[in-house]
Amino acid sequence: MKFTEYDKAIMIGLILGDGYISPKGRINVTHCEQQKEYIEYKAKLLHSVTGGKDINIYMINKISTYKKGNKIISQKEVVNYSFKRQSKDFIQFRELLYPSNRKTITKKVLNLLNPLAIALWWMDDGCLIVKYTYLNGRRVKCGYTLRFYTYLTKEENELIQQYFIDKYDMNWNVVKADNAKDSTQWMLRCGVHEGRKFLAIIRDIILTKVPSMSYKVLNI
Repeated sequence: MKFTEYDKAIMIGLILGDGYISPKGRINVTHCEQQKEYIEYKAKLLHSVTGGKDINIYMINKISTYKKGNKIISQKEVVNYSFKRQSKDFIQFRELLYPSNRKTITKKVLNLLNPLAIALWWMDDGCLIVKYTYLNGRRVKCGYTLRFYTYLTKEENELIQQYFIDKYDMNWNVVKADNAKDSTQWMLRCGVHEGRKFLAIIRDIILTKVPSMSYKVLNI
């Protein structure tokens, strides 16, 4: 299989965030019930690269249990949607993104990005947070924060930061990750001024291709 630069960007975008690729070249993507439209779009993108049979999206039903100590507090049914596709031709992307069996960002990876790949990454790992304050006893909107939950090392986030400065004249702040598992996990954050620049890169793609994810690209 021969990959164009556009194909490569799609593959990177599918794997960067919530996607996973095994050492044997099997791509697995799973999303919650509320993001069914999104996973359907991802399946179409991957099929546009590989051709062949349509990609089958299957439903996964699980019981989610919340415990406190040994006591079950609540249980509820959770519905997810998933798909997978495997090819030996995908192994090159595993080697590119998992050089040490850990998802790793390098300049080579970043140079394969395009706005579509960035949009996929943002829909997976990005969050646009509305900030509020209280005025005369009323809760009012006072701003926005963009948070990119990369959970990568500080050095990798600095590479991403520099990529956006060089490519789009847009600057993220590199900060310690929220709810980090350990001290190696960092993330990106910015306010309204830089956030407008970032959202301008991806807004039209998301609004036209995956309108159910429009909450990720509000006008700010």
